[in-house]
Amino acid sequence: TRVGHNIVSMYDAAVRRDPKAGLAYPRDIAAARASNLPVLKFAIALAPPEDLSNPEIVTAQAYVDMVTYARSVSDLVILDTQISERFDTTGIIESVAIPSIMSANGMGLGITDSSTEGTDNLEKRLRHFTSVGVERDHLLSVANRHGTYTEQYVQGLKARYSPYSHFVGVVAEDIDFQGKYNVGTIDLENPTMAPALRAVLRRATKDARFDEPVREIKRGGFFRRNRRGDDS
Repeated sequence: TRVGHNIVSMYDAAVRRDPKAGLAYPRDIAAARASNLPVLKFAIALAPPEDLSNPEIVTAQAYVDMVTYARSVSDLVILDTQISERFDTTGIIESVAIPSIMSANGMGLGITDSSTEGTDNLEKRLRHFTSVGVERDHLLSVANRHGTYTEQYVQGLKARYSPYSHFVGVVAEDIDFQGKYNVGTIDLENPTMAPALRAVLRRATKDARFDEPVREIKRGGFFRRNRRGDDS
């Protein structure tokens, strides 16, 4: 995520050579958001503003240092990367993401939309990750923001991704969730998103609290198409 100059970012961590300098805490995030929005209960290291994103300054090593520090003080660290493609021009995928996924408690989540390019690219990236030594048990995959689709389509994706990852399933497009997200509200109990989110967190954290049942989905959505939650 990238914002303006009114909040610290990875640029600050890089130039000061101190990961703590680039972490924005809930109070910092709240000051940069509309006052009527709920306070987010996590810290975040944001990508630098575009004019400060020189990769010779904000290097892959700066991200390595940030992830290392964050893991030392947090229960859960999420690294949200740019779209992964064949050539890793920033070094973040090969130098930061893959080693993190391969670590003892690491987990990678590959997400695609409904486009042919997206679904094809996810399969290629999962194949690449496993070719460099990432074990299948450290990879999850999910298809997100899908309109209408059939059980046959879901099984087709499962067949493509399951050799390399645990396939979580297909998440339907939800205009209500997207609308709230666009104005800064994260609806963690949204019945379309919650089952997939909990399935991912259950496998990543091994925390049984994520086994709690979710509200029944009346139409579309995750459980309607993939009731098991993942391919185990």
